[in-house]
Order: sequence, then C-alpha cells, then structure tokens
Amino acid sequence: MATFSAWPTADLYQRRWGIETAYREAKGWHGLDALPGRSKQMVQQEVCSLMLFWLMQGELEGQARAVYADEIRQQPSVDPKWTPAEGIAESPVIFNRKLAVTSVALLMAAAVSGLEEAVQSWRVSIRYLWQNRARRRPGRSCRRTSERPHDLKMRDKISSAAAKGGRRKSDDRRC
Repeated sequence: MATFSAWPTADLYQRRWGIETAYREAKGWHGLDALPGRSKQMVQQEVCSLMLFWLMQGELEGQARAVYADEIRQQPSVDPKWTPAEGIAESPVIFNRKLAVTSVALLMAAAVSGLEEAVQSWRVSIRYLWQNRARRRPGRSCRRTSERPHDLKMRDKISSAAAKGGRRKSDDRRC
C-alpha cells in the first residue's frame, strides 16, 4: 500500500475550491442564478452569451499574461523558466476579476462599432489589466480560505438567522 503526503492532497483541494469560488462569483456577477428568460430558447441564448463572455474574459487575462511574460519573469520571486501556459494557479500575477468583466463588457460594446475600435479597446484593456494587477505574496504559507462554512445548509441557516436578527423592523422605531 502506497503512502501519500497530505500536502499534495490539500493543494489539489485548495485549487479546486478556488475554481469553484471563482465560478460561484462569476455566476452571481453575471446573473446566472436568476435567469429572466422563461422559454428554453431564451435560457439557451443567455447561457451561450455568458459562456462567450467568460471565454473572452479568460482570453483577455491569458493574453495579458503572454504580453507581459518578460516582466513577470523578471520579478524576484518568479522562476525564470515560468511560461504563461502554466495556468492560473501557478501564475505569480492575479488580475482583478471585476475589472476584467468591465473590460469585456466594454469590448463587446466596442465590437458593435467596428473591428478597429474593438482591437484598440482590446489593447487598452490588456494594458489596464496589467497596470491594476495584484502580486501573489511570497510570505504566505497557505492560500487564503473562507471563514464561512462550506456546508450549504449550515451557511443558509447562518445567513437567514443573521438577516432576521440584525434588521430593525419598521414598527420597532424608537422615539
């Protein structure tokens, strides 16, 4: 029987949890948790447009990493053999997700005007993402984890209790 260290397993779990957290954020940010369309075709159209949106967001971040790969490699905490194709989890640079979403929305609006304007907006978006990047902090021994419970039933119970107890009713006014 083979023995395994706990660190690789914990690392895989943390990576998976980070992806699920990013997906949950994106789902809420783009309104996938409450689709306004009622027919099957409307829901399919909305999901397809959101998937296209996410693909553009990922491509924008990937191209920003590729364009600024030399600058990323020159950082003291980065392995000189690092390549942009290694993936998000290994990337020493983190891009602001809300800024990326806003950039993609502006790109889609610019694409309506014409290809030249869309290309110019794409270049500006890559530069803007790079200027507003965050760096992974080398002093951390563990990745950040949420303090909220992972169990959905427990989380719903806690959030509903906080909503009931923390809110002042209109009849409860003090004079």
